[in-house]
Amino acid sequence: MSMTVEAVPGQKLYRAVVDALRARDRDRPLRRMQLLPAERVLCELLDVSRTTLRKAIADLVAEGVLFHRHGAGTFIHRARPRVDQPSSRLTSFTEDMRLRGLEASSRELERGVFLPTPEEATMLGAGSERTRVPPRPFATR
Repeated sequence: MSMTVEAVPGQKLYRAVVDALRARDRDRPLRRMQLLPAERVLCELLDVSRTTLRKAIADLVAEGVLFHRHGAGTFIHRARPRVDQPSSRLTSFTEDMRLRGLEASSRELERGVFLPTPEEATMLGAGSERTRVPPRPFATR
């Protein structure tokens, strides 16, 4: 990935770095949460100073393209596609996910009949001698 960056007349060098990083991402998209190379490596690849690179990265972080975690590095931050819909139209979770290009699914984690924990029994008003909580009859007036 050898990319020398040159600013056009009237353009700040850090903006040329931002444009170069965006162009590289368009040509070979990076995965969401992918770690960018170290600053030193990027500086050598782009042939720019650390100050210039840091300013470019700060701009991309401010735009939400990247995010920086102190001590861990700088990561790609791909926002999930956002779907705006009028509040007058109610849709299901499955339909919302389909509009975002995702597929909703479910899976069973565990199935069985279990005794309630002491905290659950207290919340349900069940004594320790009961294993099931019978349904309460409807109140009549």
